Amino acid sequence: MIQSVANALREHESIAKEKMMNSKVEASKLCVREGQNAAEEPWLADTLIVAAQNGNFHKVFIGERCWYPVRLDDRRKSAIKWIAPYQGQPVSAITCFAKIEKIEGYLETGRYKVYVSEPVQLEHPVVAGAGANKGIQGHRYSVLKKVLAARALEDLKPWD
Repeated sequence: MIQSVANALREHESIAKEKMMNSKVEASKLCVREGQNAAEEPWLADTLIVAAQNGNFHKVFIGERCWYPVRLDDRRKSAIKWIAPYQGQPVSAITCFAKIEKIEGYLETGRYKVYVSEPVQLEHPVVAGAGANKGIQGHRYSVLKKVLAARALEDLKPWD
């Protein structure tokens, strides 16, 4: 069963506040400030967007609650808290996201296997634009708040 977006956000905010209080990290480091780019400051990006074919999306992401193999920049590995799969045709959209529970090495490939909690259905899908080459291949980094507010992949650009 897919939990509500509101519950997932409350949990995320609660965890962020707890981390801030426990580690005495500046509040400014736990949120994205206007005009910043997560590519320049990798700790800002908290969401990994992966390309998923529909068969693998249902079998692996929904069924096994994981995603693999995933290439992750080591600088970003500890900052990534969420994963959002972009489903290819015929869906051509990001329809849900999930909290990352654990990241571990995948075989001996230098890539990772990402274990996730129960997926959360987005209130509205983040659709690809019209025309060819508007989807996602590979992976991208973003911020969960941007994913939740976006209506189209174009809204997530520039990619972090």
